[in-house]
Amino acid sequence: MNKSRKICQEDSALDTNDTRWYRRLIEEIRSHKIWKVFLLLSLAALLLFRLGAVDWETSSYPVVGKLPFNALGEEILKMLFLVFLFEVYLRRESELAIHSLLFSKKVVTEMLDLRQVREVMSACFARIVPDEKFAVDMVRIVQNKAVLPSRHHHDVEYDVTITPLTGATDPLRSMFFAVHLIVRYESTVDTRQLRFILAHSNHVYNDFRDDPTAVWKWLQVVPEDLADYADKVMRVRSCRIDGLSLEEFPAQGVPGCVQQFAVPDEFRNGQRHRHHFELTVMVRRNGHLMTINLDYPTRNMRITVDYAQTDIAYLNVVDSLTSARAPEIRYAPDDSTPGTSHRVTVQLRDDWILPKSTAAFVWRLRSE
Repeated sequence: MNKSRKICQEDSALDTNDTRWYRRLIEEIRSHKIWKVFLLLSLAALLLFRLGAVDWETSSYPVVGKLPFNALGEEILKMLFLVFLFEVYLRRESELAIHSLLFSKKVVTEMLDLRQVREVMSACFARIVPDEKFAVDMVRIVQNKAVLPSRHHHDVEYDVTITPLTGATDPLRSMFFAVHLIVRYESTVDTRQLRFILAHSNHVYNDFRDDPTAVWKWLQVVPEDLADYADKVMRVRSCRIDGLSLEEFPAQGVPGCVQQFAVPDEFRNGQRHRHHFELTVMVRRNGHLMTINLDYPTRNMRITVDYAQTDIAYLNVVDSLTSARAPEIRYAPDDSTPGTSHRVTVQLRDDWILPKSTAAFVWRLRSE
């Protein structure tokens, strides 16, 4: 019984495969005006063959019998065959050629203007997402320089160590942690200076978000009673490109700029160079939060945070990284028990992260 059912299923599958091609052909013919041509030619051929079979000699119109009805019907059948051949083979091939030409890089870059490119992209997004308005907005996001700026970061590494704030007295020492950062990445250089920004408000931070000279931005509100310690909130210890230490010059006339370094002309050549800088910032202990913001398209990223020297009992990672895949998050020394670990790594290999992404590190102190 089961064998018979299996044979019937196989026969049904074969029938489906055998009939699928002409069913698809019928659907294609129905979707084009060519079916009207098939219908008219077929009816004309049948009518001519029917007229050719009439005995016109015994009819009232013997002259009509001299017309070559059968020959005309045969010629129409030939035309019908040619139309069928064009529809099945030639038209499909020409459509594929037109499609490949339309979406070729040369056509898009040389023949289509920006408006037409947006229309093509919107149509492509509309095939992926069900909402046409959302597809149009996606194109606007891609076009926005905040999403695809000219500068990209490759092979980004953040080595972060959180320690108690040494060399300071209360209340500063009890209120803040010191965060030591070593940042490395590859990117082009298109400015004459690299600036490190300490933003005391979101407004100042956002003003520098699209500024190519702002190589690092740190958001930290300093209350009035700690204004005398403002110069300790962020300090750059070194800034290098391809191993060459850059010369620091006074940061004047740029609100929020703590330090800035001159970039030699030889680095502004359109090639990628290895950036390396070390700095120390302050973060509030009872703020329970530290964020690493990515303001440029970033590929191959790793962030390692070591908090072994502090009274942080547990450090949680909340990633808001806009990427195709989720990042890999691991704790050390024991990934199975994050509560007993003292180091966490967030890594995303071989994938792009869109700008305005954030990795947030939220902690709980042992005394809490």
